[in-house]
Amino acid sequence: MIGYLTRQFFIALIYSVAVFLLFNLVLKFTSQNNLLTETSLLNWDAQHYQWIKNNGYEGFRVAFFPLFPFLWKFSGLSVYGITFLNAGIYLSGFTAFSLIVRLNLKQSILILSIPSLIFMFVPYTEALFYLSGVVLLVGLKNKRDILICLGLLFCCLTRPASFVLIPAIIITELLTNDSKYDFAKRSLLFSFFSIIGLLGAFSIQFYYTNEWLSFFQEQAEWDNALRLPSLPFTSWAGGNIVRLDGTALLVGFIALFVSTKWILAYMKDNKTKIQKDLLFSTLYIGGISLLVLMFRGGSLFSLNRFVYATPFFLICFYYFLKDTTWNYKQIGIFILGITLFWLSFNSWVHIQTFLKFGLVSLYLATYLLLGSPKKLISNTAFIICLTGNISLQLYFYYRFLNAEWVG
Repeated sequence: MIGYLTRQFFIALIYSVAVFLLFNLVLKFTSQNNLLTETSLLNWDAQHYQWIKNNGYEGFRVAFFPLFPFLWKFSGLSVYGITFLNAGIYLSGFTAFSLIVRLNLKQSILILSIPSLIFMFVPYTEALFYLSGVVLLVGLKNKRDILICLGLLFCCLTRPASFVLIPAIIITELLTNDSKYDFAKRSLLFSFFSIIGLLGAFSIQFYYTNEWLSFFQEQAEWDNALRLPSLPFTSWAGGNIVRLDGTALLVGFIALFVSTKWILAYMKDNKTKIQKDLLFSTLYIGGISLLVLMFRGGSLFSLNRFVYATPFFLICFYYFLKDTTWNYKQIGIFILGITLFWLSFNSWVHIQTFLKFGLVSLYLATYLLLGSPKKLISNTAFIICLTGNISLQLYFYYRFLNAEWVG
């Protein structure tokens, strides 16, 4: 086991260093050698975390939770330093992720290449949330309640995720416990630690603002309020970022469909054979997607990192890679379904827009060929997916450093 974990750590390290070197090579050939600076790393949410680190909470910044900025504060690290720490936390999380699933080399590299994982290498909360989520999933996989409690606690201190995590853990326990007593006991225990994390965050904010409900007040100021979403679905920055967040919503809808199917099957015979880590992860992805959709009125900004830059998506992605084989008829139906889904993003307004969404559909469909029994097809699909993912990682990281919105 130690040898396998060491191997996984070095795979992640070598991949990350290789992509970083490739990124610097791209910068050199585009004459932007000075792009990777402390100032460029502080774009978007990163500047708010730095402000909280230096000054505490005030005004709209109560929308951001405290674990990451206070870790930054107490570590005394520079912008470069906290970025490297985040990278180290992420690599540790990926290594621990291997305690849940046994990844082969291809699966490891493909998972490492998920485009939204660029947020592990900026001063954002993603790395801490990722590691906390891995601790939670290791607990679910190995029936270690202390790890589940700690994972939930730190997830809820890092991000306002308790509104999704609590329903997800309760439903998971309901569907996987034969004893009603065990279900009630474990649900209360796990909900308690989630609420402690939430109250801990609110307490720190109260210390600075002298208001307990300032988080909810500021959410309203950011126009986050429960309402029916309106069409077309949108996202900040438009164009490619709409398509990126749109794919995250598609994944969320699939997760909602699958988890609803499991719940209905359980209601029919009170039995489920779904593994806890997979069940919980599917519920989280569906829940966070629904939450963003219902509270932002159809604007999906940041959904891609809420979905893709988490171990919960990676668990589902692993099981998809491991168990799924699609025939050409199913792939055709999948492409048709996605094409219809894109209509909710006004993909029909111009032929160029339609073709760009269509290209995304074909790219997603390539993933369905990874499980082909024909080696030539599966290997070709792997090369296309990996090349596309790395290209997107470089592109999105470049956008972020240029102060262009990604998430």
